[in-house]
Amino acid sequence: MTFKKRTDKPESAERGIIYSCCLGEVKSLDRISEDLFPSLFVGDGFCILPTGNIFVCPVKGVIKDVSENGMDITIKTSDGLILIVSLGKDGGKAINAEVCVQRGDIVPAGAELWKTDGIDGSLVCVVVVTNCNGKDFKINYGRVKQLNQPIMKISI
Repeated sequence: MTFKKRTDKPESAERGIIYSCCLGEVKSLDRISEDLFPSLFVGDGFCILPTGNIFVCPVKGVIKDVSENGMDITIKTSDGLILIVSLGKDGGKAINAEVCVQRGDIVPAGAELWKTDGIDGSLVCVVVVTNCNGKDFKINYGRVKQLNQPIMKISI
């Protein structure tokens, strides 16, 4: 008997890879107008201007925290990366989204983070690695054509 390797999900053993969390356009953090992340005070990463309403976990890890409003999720990977994934609107407007995870959950890359009825042009999904200081990384900017597409590679 032979087994074929599944190719529809990202390899969980790939260290330092952060996958897309939604469909859309990957942009630099300094391209969004929110005050929270462009300064890179929290860490470095990218944002996606979504074109769909599916939002998934960009890594395999443990949910360490979910903000009170449910729009900021902190995830720790097995290789020690700490990510904040945030769903927001330009100008700080309220979002109609339901969080699908809670603190302590162990989630695979591709697990649903938020459910939302729809999106508009002001929605932004931000992914920041809080502990990538001093590490080499590469971000693939441009169009995200499929979920779980590799976006950021960090040398571990």
